[in-house]
Amino acid sequence: MLEGAPARMNAPPLPPLRPEVRSALRRLRWRIRGYGLLYGLLTLLSVAGAVFWVWLALDYLPVWLGHDEPDRPTRVVLLIGFSTLGAAVAYWGLVRRVLVRLPDRAMAMLLERRFGQFQDALLTSVELAQNPRHAQAFHRQLLAHTFHQAAEKVAQVELGAVFRWRPLARAALVALVAGGSVGGFAWAAPQAFELWVRRALLLQDVLWPRLHHIQVQGPRRRKVARGDDVTILVRADARKRIPRTVRLEYQFLEDGLRGSENMIREGTPRQGFQLFTYTFRDLTQSLRFDAVGGDHRVRDYWILVVDSPSAELKIHCVYPAYMQDPQHQRYTPRTLPVSGVMELPQGTQVTVLGRSTKPLREVWAVFSGEEKSFSKRRQQVQLTSARAFQLELPPLNQDLSVEFELLDTDGIRNKQPIRLALVAVPDQPPEVDIRLVGIGTAVTPQVRIPLRGEVRDDYGIKQVQWLYQVDQGPEVRVPLVAEAQRRTQIQWHQDPLPALDFRQLVQQALKQLRQKEASPDRQKIQQALAPYQLQPGQKLVLTVVASDACTLGSGPQEGQGQRFLLDVVSPEELRAILAAQELNLRKRLEQILEEIRQTQDALNQLPAEWDKQKDLALLRVQRARQNSEKNANEVLGVALGFEDIRQQFLNNRMDNPEVDRRLAQQIAQPLRQVAQELFPELDLRLQQLQQALEQSSNPEQLLSPCQEQIAQIILRLEEVLQNMLELETFEEAIQLVREIIEEQKQLREKTKQYRIRRLTRPKSNR
Repeated sequence: MLEGAPARMNAPPLPPLRPEVRSALRRLRWRIRGYGLLYGLLTLLSVAGAVFWVWLALDYLPVWLGHDEPDRPTRVVLLIGFSTLGAAVAYWGLVRRVLVRLPDRAMAMLLERRFGQFQDALLTSVELAQNPRHAQAFHRQLLAHTFHQAAEKVAQVELGAVFRWRPLARAALVALVAGGSVGGFAWAAPQAFELWVRRALLLQDVLWPRLHHIQVQGPRRRKVARGDDVTILVRADARKRIPRTVRLEYQFLEDGLRGSENMIREGTPRQGFQLFTYTFRDLTQSLRFDAVGGDHRVRDYWILVVDSPSAELKIHCVYPAYMQDPQHQRYTPRTLPVSGVMELPQGTQVTVLGRSTKPLREVWAVFSGEEKSFSKRRQQVQLTSARAFQLELPPLNQDLSVEFELLDTDGIRNKQPIRLALVAVPDQPPEVDIRLVGIGTAVTPQVRIPLRGEVRDDYGIKQVQWLYQVDQGPEVRVPLVAEAQRRTQIQWHQDPLPALDFRQLVQQALKQLRQKEASPDRQKIQQALAPYQLQPGQKLVLTVVASDACTLGSGPQEGQGQRFLLDVVSPEELRAILAAQELNLRKRLEQILEEIRQTQDALNQLPAEWDKQKDLALLRVQRARQNSEKNANEVLGVALGFEDIRQQFLNNRMDNPEVDRRLAQQIAQPLRQVAQELFPELDLRLQQLQQALEQSSNPEQLLSPCQEQIAQIILRLEEVLQNMLELETFEEAIQLVREIIEEQKQLREKTKQYRIRRLTRPKSNR
């Protein structure tokens, strides 16, 4: 080709591109398209194989790791993603390669670069053929030579040498491996391949087969009581592979804490299953857990922790009718809260009222008690509402224990039984606390026996009676309180005191007999009065009996007071007994007086001791105070003794105005005054003297009042002793008269017996 040649207006036309060249370029173009198509197909096949394995791994690996298969939304995302990837690979590696424009100039340039013998002849001829105007600047012969040269050279070129076959071979190898592996998998595991197609491409909800199979025993949602131990049981199917471990993966619902624990394998497989266990200790909050064994996972099991049911108990008590006192609101029907052991009167009708903290399904009562009918008996309890129950018990005759078992609507039982302990308190007999007043160990037939004391009963006293027995005769009852009006306490502490008056009893019996018969005979009179007439030499046993209104068992119960054994004597014998008592009291008073004089002597020695022996003086004063207190109590005891003697005279109807005046005014009252007035004053003065000695102050002026007071006490006691001697002289005179009278009686009796013997003796023996 020659540049710069002058253009010619009438140059001949440009020769056409040789057919050899056109054919070579066309063949090269198709070969290039075929190469690209083949390479794209191989690439697409390789990518498809890789996508299959990646897709299969994403779908099955979770199962192999013990998780569930991807759900449908995940599989839809994978399908869209891998489909998009395949479309992109098909477009960029196949469609664009096939549909790309391949002009002749590009083909010629490719041949020029691959084969150097063309020396730009091929590219020049192709470009000038496509743009003839550019050829006007060149000589026609030269152009013809160039076209001819390009045709000759292109005929000598092997078009296959343009391509590099190694990348194609490599792509073919990769495609063969990828496609072959997929085909081999489909041939070797057709069920798995079909399952993948159904899951990945058809989006069917089918599951991969497992090598292991486990199942959790029990419901999926399980409710337990707070603080209980909860054991999870998992069974592994021994017909498949038994997992080496079964793992619990759990999360607490309240604080969100997560955890994982391996379960314990229990022994060897039994009945086709291997058992695994794990226990949650003292569970206090709800949790959700999954169980994983090998490639099998069971999920969404719940343990819901709820409070166990409890109940507050009350008892409605209907007490026995004899106890009820509506007027004073005592033992009327009432409802009591249960607190500890409930002590109730025997015979009480009890109805248990319970209120639960949760809605209930069932309530059972388990009885235990001394009665055989209650021994471990189990009874269903009536529900009165969702949270309330009621149990009516038989009358409480023995101790009874009831345990309530609650089952709520969550299926939870109470952890600790709700116990009700009932103690049947038997009705005790009335308590009788009495003592006789002005009565000694011996009484006269005309005695009047007063008493002091009280009678108590928890539920009310019905009546109070005197009960006495003479020798071995029948027991005689005399009303003391005919109708107690259900009082729980009756007291006799102040005058006038009740008394059992035998003279009055005789008069009443005689009056009642005469009301029945106008003129009863002597025998009937003796029979009617016999229980109330006492004779010297008899033994009288006396007590007080109180009965209640109990209607249980054998009926009313009786309580007895102290039993008193009394000797029935004549008035003369009783005077002798009382005289002996007076003598003993006088001797006792003489001893007391001697002790007081010793105390007086000790006080008289104080002036010589408190300057040199202050401690000894202080000790003497302290002992004087102790003796003063002791002597005061003893003097008071002597006074009470004489008052008792005086009361015995009166109660036994041996009234003597002179004796009564002397005992009361000249002995008992002065002694009581000394004990209750003079001795306390002495103690006060001794206390002041003791304080003066302890404080080292001047005690001389305090000693004299003490000496004066003790001297006054001695004087008064000597006066009382003198009165006792006068009384003794008077009693001795009376006793002498009694003895003379008794001797006269004995003389008359002997004379009478002598005369009887003279009259009954035969005359021959006179």
